[in-house]
Amino acid sequence: MIQWLLRPSSIGLCIALTIVSAVAQLGWSMFSISILFELGICEPKSHLGNSDLLINTLGLALVLVWGAFIEEMLFRFPLAVCARFRDSPESILRFAVWMSIVFGYVHFFSFHHIFVQGVGGFILSLLFLKCGGIRGRIVLPIIASTT
Repeated sequence: MIQWLLRPSSIGLCIALTIVSAVAQLGWSMFSISILFELGICEPKSHLGNSDLLINTLGLALVLVWGAFIEEMLFRFPLAVCARFRDSPESILRFAVWMSIVFGYVHFFSFHHIFVQGVGGFILSLLFLKCGGIRGRIVLPIIASTT
Protein backbone atom coordinates (compact mmCIF):
# COMPACT_ATOMS: atom_id res chain seq x y z
CA MET A 1 0.00 0.00 0.00
CA ILE A 2 2.80 2.41 0.85
CA GLN A 3 4.43 1.96 -2.56
CA TRP A 4 1.08 2.67 -4.23
CA LEU A 5 0.66 5.83 -2.16
CA LEU A 6 4.14 7.01 -3.09
CA ARG A 7 3.56 6.75 -6.86
CA PRO A 8 2.46 10.11 -8.32
CA SER A 9 -1.14 10.26 -9.51
CA SER A 10 -2.83 12.26 -12.24
CA ILE A 11 -5.86 14.49 -11.82
CA GLY A 12 -7.90 11.88 -13.72
CA LEU A 13 -6.90 9.19 -11.25
CA CYS A 14 -7.78 11.50 -8.34
CA ILE A 15 -11.23 12.10 -9.82
CA ALA A 16 -11.80 8.37 -10.28
CA LEU A 17 -10.56 7.65 -6.74
CA THR A 18 -12.83 10.37 -5.37
CA ILE A 19 -15.86 8.67 -6.93
CA VAL A 20 -14.78 5.22 -5.74
CA SER A 21 -14.09 6.65 -2.28
CA ALA A 22 -17.57 8.21 -2.05
CA VAL A 23 -19.23 4.93 -3.06
CA ALA A 24 -17.05 2.92 -0.66
CA GLN A 25 -17.85 5.27 2.24
CA LEU A 26 -21.57 5.18 1.52
CA GLY A 27 -21.55 1.39 1.31
CA TRP A 28 -19.48 1.03 4.48
CA SER A 29 -21.70 3.47 6.38
CA MET A 30 -24.89 1.68 5.37
CA PHE A 31 -23.41 -1.73 6.21
CA SER A 32 -21.83 -0.77 9.53
CA ILE A 33 -24.81 1.22 10.77
CA SER A 34 -27.15 -1.67 9.95
CA ILE A 35 -24.86 -3.99 11.95
CA LEU A 36 -24.94 -1.58 14.91
CA PHE A 37 -28.75 -1.40 14.68
CA GLU A 38 -29.03 -5.20 14.56
CA LEU A 39 -26.77 -5.54 17.60
CA GLY A 40 -28.85 -2.93 19.43
CA ILE A 41 -25.84 -0.67 19.95
CA CYS A 42 -27.54 2.37 18.45
CA GLU A 43 -31.10 3.22 17.44
CA PRO A 44 -32.29 5.02 14.32
CA LYS A 45 -33.41 8.57 15.05
CA SER A 46 -35.11 11.22 13.01
CA HIS A 47 -33.61 14.66 13.47
CA LEU A 48 -36.00 16.46 11.12
CA GLY A 49 -39.16 16.43 13.20
CA ASN A 50 -42.00 18.54 11.81
CA SER A 51 -39.91 21.51 10.70
CA ASP A 52 -39.86 23.01 7.23
CA LEU A 53 -38.26 20.79 4.54
CA LEU A 54 -36.71 23.76 2.69
CA ILE A 55 -34.99 25.02 5.83
CA ASN A 56 -33.74 21.51 6.60
CA THR A 57 -32.47 21.07 3.03
CA LEU A 58 -30.64 24.41 3.02
CA GLY A 59 -29.26 23.73 6.48
CA LEU A 60 -28.08 20.28 5.42
CA ALA A 61 -26.38 21.71 2.33
CA LEU A 62 -24.63 24.34 4.44
CA VAL A 63 -23.50 21.75 6.99
CA LEU A 64 -22.26 19.39 4.26
CA VAL A 65 -20.21 22.04 2.47
CA TRP A 66 -18.76 23.84 5.49
CA GLY A 67 -18.60 20.72 7.61
CA ALA A 68 -16.58 18.89 4.98
CA PHE A 69 -14.20 21.82 4.63
CA ILE A 70 -13.76 22.15 8.40
CA GLU A 71 -13.16 18.38 8.67
CA GLU A 72 -10.43 18.68 6.08
CA MET A 73 -8.77 21.48 8.01
CA LEU A 74 -8.98 19.55 11.29
CA PHE A 75 -8.12 16.05 10.12
CA ARG A 76 -6.38 16.13 6.73
CA PHE A 77 -4.37 19.35 7.04
CA PRO A 78 -2.41 17.93 10.02
CA LEU A 79 -1.78 14.88 7.84
CA ALA A 80 -0.25 17.18 5.20
CA VAL A 81 1.94 18.80 7.85
CA CYS A 82 3.02 15.35 9.03
CA ALA A 83 3.79 14.33 5.43
CA ARG A 84 5.87 17.43 4.87
CA PHE A 85 8.05 16.94 7.96
CA ARG A 86 8.28 13.13 8.20
CA ASP A 87 10.66 11.00 6.20
CA SER A 88 8.92 7.69 6.71
CA PRO A 89 5.73 6.85 4.78
CA GLU A 90 4.97 4.29 7.49
CA SER A 91 4.86 7.01 10.16
CA ILE A 92 2.56 9.08 7.95
CA LEU A 93 0.24 6.08 7.55
CA ARG A 94 0.27 5.47 11.34
CA PHE A 95 -0.63 9.12 11.87
CA ALA A 96 -3.49 8.70 9.37
CA VAL A 97 -4.82 5.75 11.39
CA TRP A 98 -4.73 7.78 14.63
CA MET A 99 -6.38 10.78 12.99
CA SER A 100 -9.10 8.46 11.63
CA ILE A 101 -9.80 7.08 15.10
CA VAL A 102 -10.18 10.62 16.45
CA PHE A 103 -12.26 11.54 13.37
CA GLY A 104 -14.65 8.66 14.09
CA TYR A 105 -14.93 9.41 17.78
CA VAL A 106 -15.65 13.13 17.51
CA HIS A 107 -18.55 12.65 15.11
CA PHE A 108 -20.88 11.60 17.91
CA PHE A 109 -18.47 11.30 20.85
CA SER A 110 -19.09 7.58 21.15
CA PHE A 111 -16.73 4.69 20.65
CA HIS A 112 -18.97 2.73 18.28
CA HIS A 113 -18.74 5.60 15.76
CA ILE A 114 -15.02 4.91 15.46
CA PHE A 115 -16.22 1.75 13.70
CA VAL A 116 -18.51 3.71 11.37
CA GLN A 117 -16.94 7.11 10.78
CA GLY A 118 -13.34 6.15 11.52
CA VAL A 119 -13.21 3.79 8.54
CA GLY A 120 -14.64 6.53 6.33
CA GLY A 121 -12.06 8.91 7.74
CA PHE A 122 -9.28 6.45 6.90
CA ILE A 123 -10.60 6.13 3.33
CA LEU A 124 -10.51 9.93 3.07
CA SER A 125 -6.99 9.96 4.51
CA LEU A 126 -5.81 7.43 1.91
CA LEU A 127 -7.44 9.50 -0.84
CA PHE A 128 -5.78 12.63 0.52
CA LEU A 129 -2.37 10.94 0.63
CA LYS A 130 -2.70 9.37 -2.83
CA CYS A 131 -3.73 12.63 -4.50
CA GLY A 132 -0.56 14.35 -3.35
CA GLY A 133 -0.80 14.75 0.41
CA ILE A 134 1.98 12.24 1.00
CA ARG A 135 4.29 14.53 -0.96
CA GLY A 136 3.25 17.55 1.12
CA ARG A 137 0.81 19.00 -1.39
CA ILE A 138 -2.44 20.37 -0.03
CA VAL A 139 -4.91 21.89 -2.55
CA LEU A 140 -5.78 18.95 -4.85
CA PRO A 141 -5.80 16.41 -2.00
CA ILE A 142 -8.17 18.56 0.07
CA ILE A 143 -10.49 19.08 -2.91
CA ALA A 144 -10.51 15.33 -3.59
CA SER A 145 -11.14 14.29 0.00
CA THR A 146 -13.76 17.00 0.68
CA THR A 147 -16.25 15.56 -1.80
